[in-house]
Amino acid sequence: MKTNHKMNYRFTKFIYVLTILMVLTPLSAISQEVTKDKIVTLNFDIGENTAIEFENKVGSLVVETWDQNKVKLDAVVYVKAQEAEDIETILNAISNPEVKKSSTLLNINTKFYENFMTKVNITGQKTTITLTDGTKIKLKELSVNYVLTIPAKNEFKLVQKYEDVVVPDLSGKVILEIYSCDLKAGNLPNAYRINLKYASADIKSIGDTKLEVYDTKMDLASAGSVDLYSKYSEINIEKAGNLGLEIYDDKVYIDE
Repeated sequence: MKTNHKMNYRFTKFIYVLTILMVLTPLSAISQEVTKDKIVTLNFDIGENTAIEFENKVGSLVVETWDQNKVKLDAVVYVKAQEAEDIETILNAISNPEVKKSSTLLNINTKFYENFMTKVNITGQKTTITLTDGTKIKLKELSVNYVLTIPAKNEFKLVQKYEDVVVPDLSGKVILEIYSCDLKAGNLPNAYRINLKYASADIKSIGDTKLEVYDTKMDLASAGSVDLYSKYSEINIEKAGNLGLEIYDDKVYIDE
């Protein structure tokens, strides 16, 4: 029986070339990636009695305070993509949050997208993002970390989802709506309402407050008179005034 050495050679060469292409394809894709770091800063003048509302579910948030009648928002952004155009498009979207401003209210909503869709293939992970204006872009990585600086005395409402948040001592009226993230907060003597869902919270002190808690672990050092509505949670309070409790399947510990 004769062996077709020519056919075997061609087949071996085909396998060799195919293997090289499979190895080089992801390397070529990686070599074309573009990355960029940028700090986006926005400033807003407000009045002494202007209420501030901030809605965010894009990245982590640290709230800081100062004694100016201004609000400053810094976004620290890192992005990686195949196309430089996609990077500029996402940076432009982050730089232009939805803002509603009047003499009595400043509302900032950082949401810039309608949906995310992530796929994993031989070149790694790629996320397709549909922006609020309908534009679609593809990114390899995206990290956004916000720092919001506000006057401590102004009324403040925060809606934060999915990423961790730090809130300092605030003397004005405070409303917190926290969903699926970790909260660390300072002294909030005029907290009016705090909603926690699928969260973890460590709070130094609150005044007379309404607490709505669901499937959350909360540590609270000190509280005034509190109306607590809770389900499926673990709540540790070191010191509190009058307590109104409406709880279901909870673990509530009160030291004094």
